Amino acid sequence: MRWLGEYEEDERVPLPTAAAWTSASPAPPQVVDSPSSPAPTPTTSKTEKTVSAYIEQYVEEARHTGQWTNQTEAQNRNSIDLLTRICGDKLPSTYTRDDAATLRRRLEMIPENYGKSPRHKAMTIDEVIAAKKPETKTLSEGTLNQHWNSITGYFRWLNRQNGVPDLSLERVWGGFRWGANIPTSEKRLPWDIPSLEKLFVSPIWTGCEEHPTKRHWRHRPGTTIIRDEYFWLPILALFGGGRCDENAQLTGRDIFQVGGIWAMHFRGPHLKTDASERIVPVHSTLIALGFLDLARKAGEGRLFPKMIPGGRDQKFSHFYSEGFTDYRRRIGVYKELMDYHSFRTSATSAMIHENVPLLIADEITGHDSAGRKDAKETQTVTLQYVSPFPMNKLKDAIETIKYPPIDWSHLASKSQS
Repeated sequence: MRWLGEYEEDERVPLPTAAAWTSASPAPPQVVDSPSSPAPTPTTSKTEKTVSAYIEQYVEEARHTGQWTNQTEAQNRNSIDLLTRICGDKLPSTYTRDDAATLRRRLEMIPENYGKSPRHKAMTIDEVIAAKKPETKTLSEGTLNQHWNSITGYFRWLNRQNGVPDLSLERVWGGFRWGANIPTSEKRLPWDIPSLEKLFVSPIWTGCEEHPTKRHWRHRPGTTIIRDEYFWLPILALFGGGRCDENAQLTGRDIFQVGGIWAMHFRGPHLKTDASERIVPVHSTLIALGFLDLARKAGEGRLFPKMIPGGRDQKFSHFYSEGFTDYRRRIGVYKELMDYHSFRTSATSAMIHENVPLLIADEITGHDSAGRKDAKETQTVTLQYVSPFPMNKLKDAIETIKYPPIDWSHLASKSQS
C-alpha cells in the first residue's frame, strides 16, 4: 500500500529534459508496496442467515397485513433478486457502503426492457448491461426509486428480526437519490458512441481553419490541427477520468514515472474534494497521441497556459466550458446533460463494463464515493490520503478503457502545432 504523500522524489521519475529526451534513461526505481493491515471482520450472529433466506417470511407478513397486491409482491421479489444478483446473497450485516454504491451504479446501467426477454435469465447483470444497444434506454428514475425503496424497505424489516445484528442502515444505504432530489449539476449522461465518433471526426481533431485569436473558428474545416486544450481535454477525460479543472491545472512536474509506469498527479487549488487528490496512470492511448511530449514541452509550467481562471469561483474551466458548449452546438453533437463531465461517466462505464471493481474505478476518477469514504474512515487521520491499490493494479484498470470502433491512429501521426 502506498500513501499519496509517500511517493518520494527519488521514486518519482520525472520527464527528461528536452536535451535528454532521445537518450536512454536509466531504469526507474521500483516502488515496493508495503503490506496492508487486514480488513476488520464484520460482527455477525451465529443465527443470521443470507438475505434470500428471509424472503418468504417477509412476503408472508406483508400479505397477512394486506399491505401488498400480487403486483407489489412481484416488484419486491424482483428488486431483492437484483440485489443478490449484483451484490451477492450475503448475510444482511455483511453488506457495505461499497455494495450499496455498486448496486446503484449497476441499476443505472440496466436496460429498461430488463426481465422482459427470456435470454436475460441466463445472463449475469454485467452481461445484460454489456449487451444493451446504445439506443436502448435504461431504467427510468421512477423504476430506480422503486427498486431502491423495495431493497431498503427489506433491510429495515431485516433489522427488526431476531438473530440479525444492527445493520447500520443509514451508514450503508442512506443518502442515495434519483430524480427531482438530485441537483441538475450532478446529473450526467455518458457519451454514446455515435456522438463520440461525430465529435472526433470534427475539425478540432481532423483539421480546422487557423485563426490566432478566434476560438469560435475551430468548427470550420481546414488543414490545421492545434494541439491545445480544445484538442487534449476531452481525450484526457475519456482516458483518465479527470475533471476539467483537474486536467486544466496539470503541470509538467505532475507527469512522472512510478515503478516504471507513467502517471499524472492531480493536485492543486481547484480540486473538488480532498479525495480528488490522487496519482493516476497515463493511458497508453494518451502516450501514443503525444501526451508525454506535451508535458515535456511544458517543463515545470502548466500544460495549458492559455486557460485562465474565470467566473465567480475563478475556475480554469470557466471559459473553456463556454467554448466547448458553443463548439458542440456548431458541429451538431450538443445534447442536454451530455457535456464535458460526461466523459468521466463514460470512462467509469467503460471500466465497469470490463468488470473493474467500483472502488478502483472511483480511485482513478477521484469520485468521492461511499466506498472510498468508508475505506479512509478505517485509517488514522494522519494517513488520510490513501490509495489502497498499487500502481500496476490501477494501470491494468485504466487500460480497460476503450471506445470501439473509434480509431485514434490518425491523431498519433500528425505533427504537433
